Amino acid sequence: MLLEPSLGANSGFRSIYVDEIEVDEQNVDISECIPTREGVSAIKNLDPAITQYAATSAATLGILYKPTDEAGHMIATVGMTSITAPAMPEGIIEVRNVDFSTRCKYLKCRLKGDGSVALRIDDRYAADIAVVNSSKSDWNEYTVPLTSIEDGTHTIYLILKGEVEFDTWQMTESDLSSVDTVPCDPHDLRGNIYDLQGRRLPAIPTGTIYIRNGKKYLTK
Repeated sequence: MLLEPSLGANSGFRSIYVDEIEVDEQNVDISECIPTREGVSAIKNLDPAITQYAATSAATLGILYKPTDEAGHMIATVGMTSITAPAMPEGIIEVRNVDFSTRCKYLKCRLKGDGSVALRIDDRYAADIAVVNSSKSDWNEYTVPLTSIEDGTHTIYLILKGEVEFDTWQMTESDLSSVDTVPCDPHDLRGNIYDLQGRRLPAIPTGTIYIRNGKKYLTK
């Protein structure tokens, strides 16, 4: 499928169709598949209470992903892959099947640079229910309150503006800005573990503060 000619558009598009293809493994016969806008059903819903990467998306518009020092880890910025494409005023990340069965009162984002990330529900043109602003040249975590969200499964839109760099996001029931002193099992590696500089750690450190799923811990 040639996306650019069919859309009469500039470069920077790629096909994100995901559809099931019937395969006869005995006779090694692969059936033709006609792409659909609906695609396949999700294997499971996305949990917003777990730290999610900005690279997790169903579709994007005006988003340029940049690699980090960590292999496979990308951050999102406003931009286009084509130098001939017009500049975008904002970037949009669409995330589908977000399960709001848990109470979500705050949005926490890990950002860098001068700009903002806004959250909208079910419609990219809807009103912002949260806006996270960033103005610092180093990585920081910002937590802002949400307006009410109805329980159920929703599509969310993360709207990037300015020169912001976007790494992760998470929704929580409380403002995760305190430091907890807790005993820990160094072999328990569930969740994403970072140091205070935002570098991902392969194991839980001892005798220092670390960040796990957006919350700070002090080991003892």
